[in-house]
Amino acid sequence: MAAVAVVGAGVAGLAAACRLKRLGMRVVLYESGGRVGGAIQTEKRDGYLAELGPNSLASPSPAVRAILGELGLEPSLVTASPEARHRYIVRRGRPIALPTSPPELLTTRLLSNGAKLAVFGEPLVETGDRPVEESVATFVRRRFNQEILDYVANPFVAGIFAGDPEQLSVRHALPHLYDLEQTHGSLIKAMIQRGRARKSDEVGGDAASLVSFAGGLVELPEAMARQLGPAVRLNSAVTGIRRGPKGWTVGAAYQH
Repeated sequence: MAAVAVVGAGVAGLAAACRLKRLGMRVVLYESGGRVGGAIQTEKRDGYLAELGPNSLASPSPAVRAILGELGLEPSLVTASPEARHRYIVRRGRPIALPTSPPELLTTRLLSNGAKLAVFGEPLVETGDRPVEESVATFVRRRFNQEILDYVANPFVAGIFAGDPEQLSVRHALPHLYDLEQTHGSLIKAMIQRGRARKSDEVGGDAASLVSFAGGLVELPEAMARQLGPAVRLNSAVTGIRRGPKGWTVGAAYQH
């Protein structure tokens, strides 16, 4: 039976390879680096865990929980404590708390006066004609400004998706924000109407909905790699893909 080649042992590649294996297919997963996980990197130092990439998962859906169960990771799940609602962003070399209420927004040193005006003026921004698919970055710039993207939206996107807001679809990555604009015409207006009790849930997820693992987020890709076993080929850079009379051939070079 011909093998299916998957290139890249980030979470997407690992998940695809695991899915193919469960379907009974023979899989070979090529990774040019010496580890799995892609952007996910957990470092252990002096008794602490530090996430060098994404730092948590959004509350797992039933389908994701089923996968975690298959991987044996459910016992290792750790739910974020209420203190995790307090987020800190480094600006000008100092950590500054992300404001969580209008009074904090007025006094925070994280944002310039221009950015604060953009937040309070957001209800006046017309929805207008929007593209069918809009990136998170374009959405935030349209409703606020570049500074809000850099110091509020981008850190959140990096922490959950380890992705580029210029490439992520707001409709799929942040459906709550997309729906708020659709139904209320303004994010700020919707948050005020729904009240502070719902605010954290609508913007970026309540702290209680964020989870990780006892050994760090790296447990996820490592568990998937264990499930795949020798199908994972580290230090193997794909050098070419050729189509022949009997199918496709993938060339790879082992890197020391």
